[in-house]
Amino acid sequence: MHQQNNYDEINTFRSVSARRLDWVKAKVVEEGISLQSVHGTDFAAAYLKSAKIDLDVAVRVLAHPQERRHYAVQ
Repeated sequence: MHQQNNYDEINTFRSVSARRLDWVKAKVVEEGISLQSVHGTDFAAAYLKSAKIDLDVAVRVLAHPQERRHYAVQ
């Protein structure tokens, strides 16, 4: 029983950690989008590259705004 609780705690931690990483990346991508509107696409692309955002994500959000993810405000 105790061993199962340890596994549950580890899996919960991994799940929360993975989501936290995704939210951090989401904030970086949002910043890149803001930079695009002020400084242009090349500048925003360089920012996202320096932040190690996947190329496919950077292309999607900068070149295809209609394909951006939209998050509900809570």
